[in-house]
Amino acid sequence: MESPEFNEKKYLEIFRLFSISGTKVNTNNQKFILDYFLKRLQESFSIFEIRLEEEEAGIIVVASLDKVKQQRLLFNEFYAQSQEKNPSAWFYFVEYLNLMADLAQGRNKITEQELCKVLSLKLLSDLFENYELH
Repeated sequence: MESPEFNEKKYLEIFRLFSISGTKVNTNNQKFILDYFLKRLQESFSIFEIRLEEEEAGIIVVASLDKVKQQRLLFNEFYAQSQEKNPSAWFYFVEYLNLMADLAQGRNKITEQELCKVLSLKLLSDLFENYELH
């Protein structure tokens, strides 16, 4: 059976447009997206939520590859399996990270504080130091 496409990536792109328009940051929209999208995904343990966790073995990605259930995979495993089974899951992952970055643009302290709860500086620096995001 073929894995379903993560067409929802397009909604993340729209959220990004609402948070930053050209060179202007809309802090109200950033907070709205944080509260009514990202936090709700976290609270409901949605298959569309993505979490990164740092463990001794490395960075763990908690995400869905099949839109049925979430899996806990080492970053390299998540990348390899997404490329093999469902590349759209990888593109969704990258766009999810892009959205989180856009929510911190403009030094929006409210969204920065919330994002720091789920993404530590150490985790992000390890991610970009040790892995290549395509």
